[in-house]
Amino acid sequence: MLNGYVCVTAENGLEALELVKSRMEKWAEAKKALEEEGKDEDVSALPSPQFTVIFCDVIMPKMDGLQATREIRKLEIQYGLPPAPIVAMTAQAMNQDRVRCSQAGMDFFISKPFARSDVMGVIDPVVKKLRKAKQDQDKEKEKEKEEQDKGQ
Repeated sequence: MLNGYVCVTAENGLEALELVKSRMEKWAEAKKALEEEGKDEDVSALPSPQFTVIFCDVIMPKMDGLQATREIRKLEIQYGLPPAPIVAMTAQAMNQDRVRCSQAGMDFFISKPFARSDVMGVIDPVVKKLRKAKQDQDKEKEKEKEEQDKGQ
């Protein structure tokens, strides 16, 4: 069901942040190498450094999910990437908890204990949106190719 899509969960916020940061740094290095070689057109072929969905427990040791989310958002800005959906997972289900999560940059909120349907209620729309964007992108590339073929 999630073919080609990657979700991440971690035991603590610092671990989640390091996973995200590592992927972004590797992507940036590959992108820089292609640009230095004059292969700018190949940059778009690089796989995205982002995770499809990040599930982040709000209360974690070392670094809580709110701080991890803030740091992930800073990295996305630093690397010029669109924000990945971040899901807050917490037993604290009061309205002010939802507000704190939203203010930190989290997109979705799941109260513990949660059911599979709660998780799928977050993943399904995200994946559908990504699939539609990919289809639209593929159609656009196909149109460009057809126009190039006509011009030759």
